[in-house]
Amino acid sequence: MVIFMETLRLIGFIVYCLAGYWAVNRTIYANYVLYGDLATIFMRKVIVGMLAGPVCIPLAIIKTVAGKKGGDE
Repeated sequence: MVIFMETLRLIGFIVYCLAGYWAVNRTIYANYVLYGDLATIFMRKVIVGMLAGPVCIPLAIIKTVAGKKGGDE
């Protein structure tokens, strides 16, 4: 049972990191051109996504839903 809970916690953390990375791309870095090597850009987005995830994830969802509904009219 302990192994299952640890695996579930790890899966939740990975999903949170992916959602944070997606949200940061949609909100903070939406209109920026980033330069540097790929690893630096990726790690910067992952770290910012983990730190600002609680704010960026809901904003990115709202921005995505509002963008889809506004484009249909």
